[in-house]
Amino acid sequence: MKRKIYFSVVILFLSLFIMGTSCNNNTSPDKEYIKIGLLLPQTGDLGGDDQYMGNAARLAASEINDVGGLLDKEIKLIFKDTGTDSAKAATAATKVISEDHVIAIIGGDASSEALAIAPVAISNNVVQIAVGATSPEYTNLDDNNYCWRTPPSDAFQGKALAKYLKPKYSTAGIIYIDNSYGKGLKNAFKTAFGLDKILIEVAFPENPGTGFSYKLVIDSVLATNPDMVFVIAYYKSGASIINTLITENHTTDNWYGSEALKNNDFLTEAGNSANGLNGVAPLISAGKSANFFRTNFINIYGEQTFDALWGGYTYDAMALLGLAIKKAGEYTPNAIKNALSEISNPPGDTIYAGEWEKAFNILDNGGEINYQGASGDIDFDQNGDVTDTRYEIWEIQNEEFVHVEDIK
Repeated sequence: MKRKIYFSVVILFLSLFIMGTSCNNNTSPDKEYIKIGLLLPQTGDLGGDDQYMGNAARLAASEINDVGGLLDKEIKLIFKDTGTDSAKAATAATKVISEDHVIAIIGGDASSEALAIAPVAISNNVVQIAVGATSPEYTNLDDNNYCWRTPPSDAFQGKALAKYLKPKYSTAGIIYIDNSYGKGLKNAFKTAFGLDKILIEVAFPENPGTGFSYKLVIDSVLATNPDMVFVIAYYKSGASIINTLITENHTTDNWYGSEALKNNDFLTEAGNSANGLNGVAPLISAGKSANFFRTNFINIYGEQTFDALWGGYTYDAMALLGLAIKKAGEYTPNAIKNALSEISNPPGDTIYAGEWEKAFNILDNGGEINYQGASGDIDFDQNGDVTDTRYEIWEIQNEEFVHVEDIK
């Protein structure tokens, strides 16, 4: 009798335990997320940019999550490698939309990547904020306001550099990567510098591979004896060009690089060969947001992978999406795209990087905000382009980038 009572108690206990466990599973579902695609290159000519740019986006997402997230949900970034390749970027965009159901995409890095992602985003009504795309082609997309970007168009960079160089040099040669980025910047520079003053322009392929001869490219340009040479390249191909230049007993005197060469990895790969090289780049912000971003990034990821310019663009993309979702009160792509200008353009209370609780309180009370980014003023025009177009001339001295002067 006692044995039967004992077994009955055990069975009852186990039944209650199982029921309790089952109830706990039913009442504690997996956490819901707001999913955003992060499409950046880990491989190819811009391979490794994810550590600079991707970590910046992750930092902004974690800061927003740390103050409670958005609409009772956390941000979850879904990363895919774009490989500095347009086809791979388009495939990555298709996957994060169809399989992961993201409501927005941060990326790509290269203009060719961003332009390949754009049709996928547009056709699926998904917001895209490009963080490295500078090609003028991106401005003219028929995108129904789904495509935005944080860096300025090369239409301004080419004009600014030409304006700076014209009093110094009468003729120029151009070496450029044969894609939308290289062609767009080349054409903007040519038009502003003077078509009749461009003695030669030589293209090299995107992701050319180890067997490609940059010597032939360099020899072709130098054979025309231009006063200066403008190199439009990503950091790996740019380093190969400069290393070959020095190996062939030439110098970097009167050679200028595009903004994509202002990268720590370029310094590593080019080494001493790059000393004396000049170049152009968007002017790095030195404001409150930039300082906050720098401090927080270095504290978490270290100084070696910190990039104020390209990291700043990517940090701001995530910040803008977060603020737009909060402003909209929902995370549908249509609501996000309509809110992006409202939280970034004046009027409104100025919000600096890290001031998420302040921004959320203002928006919760029906107020307006004006986000000032880590990369500079983030004011969008009707095409989703930023209107801050200040640039700098840099020079590499002792394997470090040194600011020479501001240009516009």
